[in-house]
Parts: sequence; structure tokens; C-alpha cells
Amino acid sequence: MKSLRTLELSSDGGIAALWTLPSLHTLLIDNPYKPGLAVKNPKMSTLTSMIQRSQCPLRRIAIKSSNFKAYIDKEEIISLLQHTPLLANLHVTVSALSPSFFRAISRTREKDPLVPALENLHLSLETRCPPATIDAMLAFLESRFQATASSSHHQLISAAVALDRSGLAAPSRSYRLKKLTDAGLAFDAL
Repeated sequence: MKSLRTLELSSDGGIAALWTLPSLHTLLIDNPYKPGLAVKNPKMSTLTSMIQRSQCPLRRIAIKSSNFKAYIDKEEIISLLQHTPLLANLHVTVSALSPSFFRAISRTREKDPLVPALENLHLSLETRCPPATIDAMLAFLESRFQATASSSHHQLISAAVALDRSGLAAPSRSYRLKKLTDAGLAFDAL
């Protein structure tokens, strides 16, 4: 298993507790959350342990939950992302994300920034986002796209977000988004 580069899991993930995958570049996680689950998901903590143990050069993670009412624990996702400093592509399909998720991956975190190499973000949110979540998402995009010459972090290149467009219709939000796209960010609200 030392040469495995792509892993796709759709089971409970318990088998990952047995693996060390030092060459893993791509991790595809299908259905990590169950409807109404209000406790830590053993699948995510097992995967986090495997990534930490393997010290693998993950470049792409895709997390997909087909459960409309799935509960996503931001701490579990953040814990997983803390061990992926080379991650360039993040795809998340869930019912919703909290503003604190976007704040955690924003560049404004000077100490140990999460996913510093992030270049492409693809989000599919199945429920209507509250204004606070949309504002946090825009702040994240602004923080990760506004690259400076002295920055050692990668610049976000593209963001595709599937959400209810009405949340972006407020004048202040549409202005912020227009500034980002005019500066070159490839943003598509699907």
C-alpha cells in the first residue's frame, strides 16, 4: 500500500485504521455523515489518524454526503485539514457549512494557516445559506485571493459554489464578489 496514490472510501472507513499510505495524493470520501448525527463520526477521526500517521502529500480531497439532512462537524473537517498542508483542491458536497468553517480556512489566521496551498475550492451546499455563512464565505475568498508579493501562501485560483444565488443578491455582497472576479478570481455560483 506504500505506492497507493488515490483512495476512494464509501464504507464506514474503519479499515483505514490499518493503513499507512505515504504516497496518497487523492482522497475521495463518500457519505461520511449520517442524518441527525450529533456526535463525532468515527469515519472522519479514523481518516484523520491515517493521514497523520501516513504523512502523505495529499493534493486533493473530495468529501461528499448524499444525505440531505447530514450533520457536518466543522471540528472534524478542520482536524482533517490540519494534516494536509499541500492540499490544492478541496471539494465539499454537504447540506450546509457554518461560518466558522470559512473563518478557519481563511488566510487571516496567522498561526498555522489551514490548507496554505489551496488553489481550487468547489462547494455544493444543499440548503439555503444564511447571510452570516455567505459573508464568511466572501471574507474567506477575499482573504485567500488577495495575494501579496511577500506572501508565502498560494493564491486561490478558482471557486465554484453551488448555492442559492439569492444570497449573493444583496448590493454589498454582489459588490464584493464583483471586485474578486474583476481581479481575476474564477468564481461560479452554480
